[in-house]
Amino acid sequence: MTGREMLTELLGHLAAVDPSNDNLRNHQEEIWNSVVNVIPVMMPYASALFNQRAVGDRPAVVPTHSKNLAFISQFVEMPFDMVFTEQYSIRAAQVAVYTFLGIPLSQLTTLHHYEKDPKILARATKTMFR
Repeated sequence: MTGREMLTELLGHLAAVDPSNDNLRNHQEEIWNSVVNVIPVMMPYASALFNQRAVGDRPAVVPTHSKNLAFISQFVEMPFDMVFTEQYSIRAAQVAVYTFLGIPLSQLTTLHHYEKDPKILARATKTMFR
């Protein structure tokens, strides 16, 4: 997609939820003319998820004192969870929803801690040295 096509798509989504009498859709041409340049960019490499980092490099799912803002993606801080899985993104959303609805996080879907299972660790060790 070109930058113009992406901007058109975004404006279409925003116009669909714009409740005002003077809908955003009426100003599309004006917006296009006011944009200096829209340059498409590549998504981060898949390996970006595994870059070396320290605790605090990524934001918490729900920042301290937040009442209506949460981050849900592979790039949030969730201790004891494995990035690069669909479960990670779903769990981040689940943490946000539970937090805002006042549901105790102890009721979140249980994580499987395979790293603590001796049978799985033994099998993984055996596989490493084949």
